[in-house]
Amino acid sequence: MRRLDCAAALARAEAIDALPAMLALLRRVVMTSFERGDPESDELRDLLDACLVGAHRLRLRERLRDGEGGDRHE
Repeated sequence: MRRLDCAAALARAEAIDALPAMLALLRRVVMTSFERGDPESDELRDLLDACLVGAHRLRLRERLRDGEGGDRHE
């Protein structure tokens, strides 16, 4: 059972690390694929911006909780 808990925690950590990059890529696709000034495209971009900010906040919170800090350059 403990092994499953470790695997689940690792999978969650990997997903949280990957989420900002995935959302940034999706936002880039939206920006290049849809017309600027189109209300629906602009709304989708704004929603993706909010999701991207939320993903970065979640990632930082998880790192701080785990004691890793937010800076990988140390």
